[in-house]
Amino acid sequence: MLERFDSVDQSEIEDYDELSSLLHASSDDDLMPEFEGTIKLGPWGGKGGNSMEFEPDTNITSITAIDIGYGEVLNALQFTSTDKKSEKWGTGDLTQTVRFNGPDEYLNLISGTTTKNNDKKKIFVESITFYTNKGKQYTYGPTTKTGDAFSIPMANAEVVGFSGRAGDQINAIGIYVIPHESCP
Repeated sequence: MLERFDSVDQSEIEDYDELSSLLHASSDDDLMPEFEGTIKLGPWGGKGGNSMEFEPDTNITSITAIDIGYGEVLNALQFTSTDKKSEKWGTGDLTQTVRFNGPDEYLNLISGTTTKNNDKKKIFVESITFYTNKGKQYTYGPTTKTGDAFSIPMANAEVVGFSGRAGDQINAIGIYVIPHESCP
């Protein structure tokens, strides 16, 4: 059984099915581990582009806004927290913004799809959905039946940062989470 972990990278997971069941457990489920500090999950997607990080500076950091650009795939992301703003990931125009009305509303999970380009050599994040603790969801990018789905839910946690890879488009995305004491 997984006890305490500080950072999880998908490439280092030996028993991915066990971790996946832990991450998909509901807040009422005994499988959800207690944790402290910041945990890094992912990234999910491809290995192209450059490594990108938007790490929280403090334990009281919250994501307040996300700017998004997309076409056939996500081609730009920029994150704003209570204490800083990230560099723009990708080269596309930022055309949409989602804002979170913290501290009562916060980002608590993401999901999306990845897809391969036409020559099947590169993987990109095709679409992304952001979910809040208030039950709101915001979806950006196309969804197809050919894309591979990913979901990064965490019971009793708040998303406070992002990791991933980006070149011209968004190649991969992961999250940093912290426990949230007001989670149900």
